[in-house]
Amino acid sequence: MAFNLKMFDTMGAITLVTAPSMMNAGAISFFLINLKEEQKNQFATQLNEIFPNDNVVVYIYTSASTPGWINQATAQSKFIIVDKTNLPIWINDHLPENKIHEFTGDQSVESIFQNIKKTYFSN
Repeated sequence: MAFNLKMFDTMGAITLVTAPSMMNAGAISFFLINLKEEQKNQFATQLNEIFPNDNVVVYIYTSASTPGWINQATAQSKFIIVDKTNLPIWINDHLPENKIHEFTGDQSVESIFQNIKKTYFSN
């Protein structure tokens, strides 16, 4: 099911996509895999700070996500943010290394966003 949330006319839209729904992504898109609630909250905070005026598509892995849906979300997303703790091996095997930004004890969601901003969106 996809939700299109738009809070203010001057701000960008955030579209959340979960299985079985699918949509084409724009220039900025993320696939969140296996993040805990606290990490998702940190993601939302960073998204609002770094991309407040951009339209963003966020694919969210849930227990209803099938291998086919995961492959589509992986192909559509520009960035994959994943916590590999207890992640099933078959999911990890489907993820392209060039898109992965892994949450670890050493790398926070904030540092992942700073790296993405610096690497892909600096002038």
